[in-house]
Amino acid sequence: MAPFRGFCPAPCQMGENTIQHQIQGLELELVEARGKYSTDHPKVKALTSQIEELRAKAKTLEEGADK
Repeated sequence: MAPFRGFCPAPCQMGENTIQHQIQGLELELVEARGKYSTDHPKVKALTSQIEELRAKAKTLEEGADK
């Protein structure tokens, strides 16, 4: 019997989904970090920076998919 080959989205869609999941995970961490630390804390700043970078990457992927 042949192995199951289910639906797989295009690579750009998979990348966008993965990035969105990463963003969501980091946002949850950020909420927790903000509950413990001030906005000037290195962990809060690092998480904020990572989220911004991923959002920029997702936007670039999205714009590339529109072409």
